[in-house]
Amino acid sequence: SNCHSDVATVLRQHYNRPYFLPVDSESSQVDWIFMGGPGLGAFVHLDYVQRPSWQAQISGQKTWTLIPTPECEHVCTALNVTVSKGDIIVLDTNQWYHATYIHPGEISITIGSEYD
Repeated sequence: SNCHSDVATVLRQHYNRPYFLPVDSESSQVDWIFMGGPGLGAFVHLDYVQRPSWQAQISGQKTWTLIPTPECEHVCTALNVTVSKGDIIVLDTNQWYHATYIHPGEISITIGSEYD
């Protein structure tokens, strides 16, 4: 996570907020940068963040495994979503257990932020 306002200002000069977010939605002051090589990116977990997030795949390819919480298992099923360079995934990582797998090839670089 980046929580230094000067660094955030410089970082945000290199990307645009996703066009599909509502104009009146607020973004977090904290941006995330995830980088990794082939293999397991993150074990299955829930996040404890304030809001849903968007995550843009800048380089490489990553598969997200999304698993519903036990109270939703009767209406939701697990799914896998693969994102490639240029794709953006929007999800509430407080509501879905998730894990990531980074595919061989280019290094995986993902940037993201919370929004409401």
